[in-house]
Amino acid sequence: QAQAKRFYCLKGGPGVGKSTFLKQIGKRMALEGFDLEYLHCASDPDSLDGLAIPALGVALVDGTAPHMTDPM
Repeated sequence: QAQAKRFYCLKGGPGVGKSTFLKQIGKRMALEGFDLEYLHCASDPDSLDGLAIPALGVALVDGTAPHMTDPM
């Protein structure tokens, strides 16, 4: 978070598509040739909790409970 120029915190109820949204952004950025860092949920490895694109200085994370990542 401290290294990101842009930090996006996604909020929404269960099942609204936060993880799917992150996966789709990751697929597109990989096609564009960017290196990615994926942050997976410890209790559910199929759930994507965050995505970082270091070359762009961008991080996107799931900010809903229990993750508790709130905007500053």
